[in-house]
Amino acid sequence: MRYIFIDKIKNIDKASIEGSKFLCLNEDIFKDHFPNYPMLPAALMVEASIQLGRIFIWKESDFRYTLLPVSFEKFKFYNVITPGNILDISLSINNQEKIEYSINNIISLKTTGYYNEKKCFQGVIAFNIMSFEKLHNEKKCREYLDFLISNYQNDKNVI
Repeated sequence: MRYIFIDKIKNIDKASIEGSKFLCLNEDIFKDHFPNYPMLPAALMVEASIQLGRIFIWKESDFRYTLLPVSFEKFKFYNVITPGNILDISLSINNQEKIEYSINNIISLKTTGYYNEKKCFQGVIAFNIMSFEKLHNEKKCREYLDFLISNYQNDKNVI
């Protein structure tokens, strides 16, 4: 991944995941979007949700599967988020029935983004479950997930 939009995992279980993106003024996107009033584009909020969904299934499937978005439903954007803030994102399985993880099945994840307890966006992303090896480099993705999980476990030990 050239642009990584998940810096921290806050919580993960069998049906949901929560993560964060720390927004810094020196990120490339803020030079152009917009020079006098930098803000995170809505498309990158959605991309962060997609990446968090992939992290979720990588962990659940031990890197057997990944996700490819196929549709976006009911997306609404409420507040802009600017550099210096933390974008917190939660994803959960949209329907409560048991999900069968297998190639070409569709999984629907509800996503919500917040900063400072203000809702930025919400919506539902439908994903096609794909073979991990077709889209990703396992070594790099495993190192990234290990980093996120070790930081999550370290944070839990501090509490």
